[in-house]
Amino acid sequence: MKSVLSALVALFLVFGGISVNAQEKNIEIGVSLFPNYSIPRLTANDLIDPIFEPGFQGIGAWKPALNATVFVEYHLAEHSSIGVGLGYQNLGERSQKFDLIFAVDPVTGQPIIDPSFPTQARFISNYHHAEIPVYYKYSFGNRFYALIGASAMINITNSATSVSYYADGKKNRATSIDNLTDYKTINIAGNIGFGIDIFSTEKLTGFIQPYGQYTFLGVTKNTPINRNFIAVGLSFGMRI
Repeated sequence: MKSVLSALVALFLVFGGISVNAQEKNIEIGVSLFPNYSIPRLTANDLIDPIFEPGFQGIGAWKPALNATVFVEYHLAEHSSIGVGLGYQNLGERSQKFDLIFAVDPVTGQPIIDPSFPTQARFISNYHHAEIPVYYKYSFGNRFYALIGASAMINITNSATSVSYYADGKKNRATSIDNLTDYKTINIAGNIGFGIDIFSTEKLTGFIQPYGQYTFLGVTKNTPINRNFIAVGLSFGMRI
């Protein structure tokens, strides 16, 4: 992830030099960060009776995520712009904590706690994508705006992390690449945002915007239970 963010910053600096010579062409270059909550919505295929669907909605819980994008905006008119970008997108989920019982006292029926074994665990899944957003933006006056668009998502890699919790407060994390699940290579998401330019100079404009995204397709292929994701958060960045 760090290498992806470094590459996006490099692209921003390169495109920034181009933007200086393109102001008269109504072109702006920008970079944005999108810290968000990635919220899974679980759906079943035709092999599972829909009556059971409410029962597995609580299997996956939200997780914090961070997306980053470099983008180009072209001003069509005084209040209208279109934009396209290239970025890194992280979706994912985490399970609820669950108890681990390795032995039970035959007299009391209570779990036997061994300090060398964890007492609880949870699993975290991360789905890493390259994202290509395309959007339309409408400005209200000089500072406020709304945008709506869609993103093509290209799956890069996927990882699974197990977190073990011990009675003495220690934690142990182990992460591995998930090569066993058949993930979709391409996905599509819808995006919406409302923002404000918080400062503006002769060459630089800073913005902040509540932003939301919904993936229309499940992330996996041919699995009984699939996952669509809602990502909500506060995006911020700069345009030059």
